[in-house]
Amino acid sequence: MTNSQAQAYAVIALRNLIEADIIRSNDKNIYHIMDRELYSLFDYISEEEAEERAVKILRCGR
Repeated sequence: MTNSQAQAYAVIALRNLIEADIIRSNDKNIYHIMDRELYSLFDYISEEEAEERAVKILRCGR
Protein backbone atom coordinates (compact mmCIF):
# COMPACT_ATOMS: atom_id res chain seq x y z
CA MET A 1 0.00 0.00 0.00
CA THR A 2 1.36 3.41 -0.87
CA ASN A 3 1.22 6.44 1.40
CA SER A 4 -1.37 8.01 -0.89
CA GLN A 5 -3.57 4.94 -0.65
CA ALA A 6 -3.22 4.90 3.13
CA GLN A 7 -4.20 8.57 3.27
CA ALA A 8 -7.28 7.93 1.16
CA TYR A 9 -8.34 4.94 3.25
CA ALA A 10 -7.88 6.91 6.47
CA VAL A 11 -10.01 9.80 5.24
CA ILE A 12 -12.73 7.39 4.06
CA ALA A 13 -12.60 5.57 7.40
CA LEU A 14 -12.90 8.88 9.25
CA ARG A 15 -15.91 9.83 7.13
CA ASN A 16 -17.56 6.48 7.85
CA LEU A 17 -16.94 6.81 11.59
CA ILE A 18 -18.47 10.29 11.62
CA GLU A 19 -21.48 9.14 9.58
CA ALA A 20 -21.97 6.20 11.99
CA ASP A 21 -21.87 8.70 14.88
CA ILE A 22 -18.92 6.88 16.45
CA ILE A 23 -16.82 10.03 16.19
CA ARG A 24 -18.33 13.49 16.43
CA SER A 25 -16.92 16.49 14.63
CA ASN A 26 -18.36 19.92 13.98
CA ASP A 27 -15.39 20.95 11.86
CA LYS A 28 -16.38 20.94 8.20
CA ASN A 29 -12.70 20.85 7.23
CA ILE A 30 -11.92 17.70 9.23
CA TYR A 31 -11.27 15.59 6.12
CA HIS A 32 -8.83 18.12 4.71
CA ILE A 33 -7.16 18.49 8.10
CA MET A 34 -6.82 14.71 8.43
CA ASP A 35 -5.42 14.39 4.92
CA ARG A 36 -2.80 17.11 5.52
CA GLU A 37 -1.84 15.64 8.90
CA LEU A 38 -1.31 12.22 7.34
CA TYR A 39 0.71 13.75 4.53
CA SER A 40 3.01 15.31 7.13
CA LEU A 41 3.28 12.13 9.19
CA PHE A 42 4.26 10.07 6.17
CA ASP A 43 7.35 12.22 5.85
CA TYR A 44 8.51 10.75 9.17
CA ILE A 45 7.46 7.09 8.98
CA SER A 46 7.87 4.40 6.34
CA GLU A 47 5.01 2.90 4.36
CA GLU A 48 5.48 -0.37 6.26
CA GLU A 49 5.22 1.35 9.63
CA ALA A 50 2.16 3.28 8.50
CA GLU A 51 0.49 0.06 7.38
CA GLU A 52 1.35 -1.65 10.68
CA ARG A 53 -0.12 1.25 12.64
CA ALA A 54 -3.27 1.19 10.53
CA VAL A 55 -3.74 -2.53 11.15
CA LYS A 56 -3.35 -2.01 14.91
CA ILE A 57 -5.84 0.86 14.90
CA LEU A 58 -8.39 -1.09 12.88
CA ARG A 59 -8.07 -4.19 15.10
CA CYS A 60 -8.65 -2.16 18.27
CA GLY A 61 -11.83 -0.73 16.79
CA ARG A 62 -13.41 -4.16 16.39
